[in-house]
Amino acid sequence: MRRFNFEDDDFEREEVERFLDESQDYLITPEEYQKIIEDEMELYDKKLEVMEQKTNYTILRFSAKLLEKSFWWKFYSLDTKLKYIKKTFNELKSLIKTDIEK
Repeated sequence: MRRFNFEDDDFEREEVERFLDESQDYLITPEEYQKIIEDEMELYDKKLEVMEQKTNYTILRFSAKLLEKSFWWKFYSLDTKLKYIKKTFNELKSLIKTDIEK
């Protein structure tokens, strides 16, 4: 382990003083810190949006696959199929939201 002896070596003394000096350029200002926090929050919000889109896509796929298993599915018109998919999607999404809120 390195030991600091100020009496013998001026180089080590300067190194320790430089390390302890708070006026160095490596410290960030409060404005820079606030900008970093804002950027992190924005990135977090974007992540949440992507996760929500992915979840919605998964629920939509599950809704369509669930309804396709019905015997009457192939006899429905496209508009009726879309209406049932939308209804099922909204019901599943509300079930998931209530489960998360508990």
